[in-house]
Amino acid sequence: MTLPATQPNYHDNTETGAPVLNNTAGSVVALITAVAVTGYNVRSVLQVSVTSGVATAMCLGHGYSATFGKLVKLSGVSVPALNGNKQLSSVSTDAFTYPAPGVADGVYDTGSMEARRAPLGWEVAHVNGAGTVAIFRRPALEASGSMLRVVDTMVSPASTTYALASIVETATDADTVTGETPTATADRLWMRGVNSAAAKKWVIVGNSLRAWIMFQGSAAHANVVPFFYGDPSPLYVADVGRCFFVGYGTVSITSAGGFGNVIPSLFAPTAGLSQLVFQRDKSGVALGATATLCGAGRWGQNVGVAGVSTPVPVIGDYYLKTATEVRARLPELYLPQADQPFSDGTFYAIGGRQLLALTINTNQTTLGQMMLDLSAPWE
Repeated sequence: MTLPATQPNYHDNTETGAPVLNNTAGSVVALITAVAVTGYNVRSVLQVSVTSGVATAMCLGHGYSATFGKLVKLSGVSVPALNGNKQLSSVSTDAFTYPAPGVADGVYDTGSMEARRAPLGWEVAHVNGAGTVAIFRRPALEASGSMLRVVDTMVSPASTTYALASIVETATDADTVTGETPTATADRLWMRGVNSAAAKKWVIVGNSLRAWIMFQGSAAHANVVPFFYGDPSPLYVADVGRCFFVGYGTVSITSAGGFGNVIPSLFAPTAGLSQLVFQRDKSGVALGATATLCGAGRWGQNVGVAGVSTPVPVIGDYYLKTATEVRARLPELYLPQADQPFSDGTFYAIGGRQLLALTINTNQTTLGQMMLDLSAPWE
């Protein structure tokens, strides 16, 4: 069974062949290119055999994982159903298995088979010669026309490094764009950790429409600050402006970042520290309207539910609202009603869903948790 492009795909820095995020100019561009466009850890597949609806691929020293959501893309197999994005069922040093319902038993060896960590399905629209400025687009028919621009030349201040990210509408090259939002540097920051060559933690969970992009923002905690780019699920079918963006609001990693720590009932940015943007209004008029996440959940230091043991109440999904109306949903987002009740990077079966718990940094001393549903395709 080939998984649809909207099936969520979970990547992190611990994987074999994973790109490195550090203070080198261009490392964010290279990371997003590998995760979203090309894939990585490319391996030759020597043979694929099918027995009773299970495919076994011989792939020497592949380093892939059967962890839920860590999809592998197969190509070059003579039977089309054996190609595409697959959730691995099991792995050994030199082989892996995946479901192959309806495929006849047999051995398939075309001599040009290949596997790689499955990318999100995006494209590079433009990139400069140095690989430090790039524009990414999503070719999926369901995607809005907006593109993600990343300017990854920043190597200061000494305490931290960052890239600048934004939504753009059109581009003729990496530096010539229209409809860029946000425009202020302070609203576009994507932190990439302290200014050192050491590899930083990162997590990206996404699909052909959107991605939660999380980088380590602090030396004090081995956790991540969440950013976001892509299309939420619209509540208005004709909403052409449903692209949503989360940036950081300060060059200091000691200040609240990403979504901030807002209580009691919002998972939203602290004023002046984040920018959540719709690129256009429903009629197609350029707007750049600020939006906030709203829902029934709460999280963070000082707002936990005392005395609650696992499984704690987990609340979702979440909606996006402008000042005047609710516009879209993020059905994959859930929040535990406690500080940090779950183990970072661990899946929990709650309410029939597989929820990935991620501990996130809001500054150097305050942590919270978010959970992403990887059970089914994101709308």
